[in-house]
Amino acid sequence: RRPIIFLLIEDAECLTDSNASEIRDLRSSENARVFGAYKPVAQRVKPVPGVFPEDARVIRQFPENPLNTLTPLTCHPPEFVPTMKLTKERMEGMKINTDGFLWPEEEKLFQHIFRLNEKVLAYEDYDQ
Repeated sequence: RRPIIFLLIEDAECLTDSNASEIRDLRSSENARVFGAYKPVAQRVKPVPGVFPEDARVIRQFPENPLNTLTPLTCHPPEFVPTMKLTKERMEGMKINTDGFLWPEEEKLFQHIFRLNEKVLAYEDYDQ
């Protein structure tokens, strides 16, 4: 087997087709450095057979089903009622449905979901 050779060339102008003979002579050039990627068989890394320790095994699981903790939504959401934290000005500042893409019921549903989850919203520094 022949080693794989990478050439690092500092002068990119020498890579034109008209300079093909110069490209062949790059190995002896001062501007090129050669790095071999071939490793002899004697330096081969051999895997060691063995049993993987049971305490080192990673067990991936959800602590609980996240869908079980969701609040059920109504098919007909109520009109938005401002609260101490989620005021009318803050709701308007979110610019919900400014382009008119949502239906009015979808817009009310979006506002209802925000109201149900208003504890996770941080408007002031003390909320964080």
